[in-house]
Amino acid sequence: SISDRDLMWDGWKSSELLTDSDEKIALRESMLADLPTGAESAASRSDLIYTLASYYWAKGEFDKSSQLLKEGLKLAAGMKDRVAESQFGSGMGLVYHSQKRVKEAASSYERAVELNPYNTHAWNNLAIAYNDQDDSQQAIIVCKKSIDLKPKNTTAYYILGGLYHQRGQFEER
Repeated sequence: SISDRDLMWDGWKSSELLTDSDEKIALRESMLADLPTGAESAASRSDLIYTLASYYWAKGEFDKSSQLLKEGLKLAAGMKDRVAESQFGSGMGLVYHSQKRVKEAASSYERAVELNPYNTHAWNNLAIAYNDQDDSQQAIIVCKKSIDLKPKNTTAYYILGGLYHQRGQFEER
């Protein structure tokens, strides 16, 4: 069946987030501290903040991850970077999801796909959130949307298979 282990950060495998995370956090914290705060370094700052938020999330430090994600959302909005805003919004969804705040998670994922309809990670996570709210039919619709956007989206197929399995629909496609 589908579980929180299936939740994904855009650009990361969960195993990568957990390997040597303290060293990776320390390096990125120092890089962030050394960056100037002006517009010329905003994109680099945004990338570092997103990466740090994902490492803190993987460690279960949800408050720190959430704080960074909110900072990143402001930065991305200021740059008018909808793709980055979508990533940060999806990240907020992951934090909420991990805290069992599933309605808030779904809202964050919904906002993320509004900002960037091609964010298949947000679509996949949204499917899990809908399923966690006992709406497997909507979860299936969302999974199929993710597959339509990216036909080689193995994660969406895995989630979809889990949804059908959970419903006892072993012959569905």
